[in-house]
Amino acid sequence: MKRSIPIDVRPELRHLKERQIVSRWFCLLLVCLLVSSFPVEAFAQSWQWFVERQPQYTVQTGRGGRLLLQASPEKLGGVLSQRTVEGDYTATTAINQKQLGNGVAAGLAAIGDPQNAIGVSVRNGEISLWSVKDNKETVHATVAAPQGDLLQFRLTAAKGDQLQFAWSADGTTWTPLNGGAALSGDYLPPWDRGVRVGLTAKGPTGATAAYEWFRLVH
Repeated sequence: MKRSIPIDVRPELRHLKERQIVSRWFCLLLVCLLVSSFPVEAFAQSWQWFVERQPQYTVQTGRGGRLLLQASPEKLGGVLSQRTVEGDYTATTAINQKQLGNGVAAGLAAIGDPQNAIGVSVRNGEISLWSVKDNKETVHATVAAPQGDLLQFRLTAAKGDQLQFAWSADGTTWTPLNGGAALSGDYLPPWDRGVRVGLTAKGPTGATAAYEWFRLVH
């Protein structure tokens, strides 16, 4: 019988209690799962950002922790991301709309560099599917965001550059964007040479986007 083997992403934190470790890989055959909540005791060191644009963030305590990512009006905004390790993956996140700052677009994106990305975000009650190529943004679809505190986004990648996006109010019923058609990310770096997937917060300086959790499945 094959067993699943837990592997800590951060060896230097192995001495911490299990509840304190925010990010951990679980591998079963060729399937890997990264689950991140945001406890203040040990924010995951596997999170990455652009060298020249270190994001500002805080973590609220309670219920596993809530990440408040400070927005930026520059390029993609504030960015916290995880490395992808295969061409096929699914990333999901939950955004707390109640704590979303005015004018802030909080989202989930596949990120090549500060000038190239594809993602979905919510701002002022509207969900937008967008892409940025050579620092030029194109909006591919918009829809009214559902009522309620939490809004979930999902990014499904196939073959490294075929990217499908969907949203959900409850995590069970998903509504695809762009008619379910994938957007091509062939202009992003190949998945094994730098594509990251993660959280974005674009808007007025000092405003924040609130995230409850992030999951990445390969």
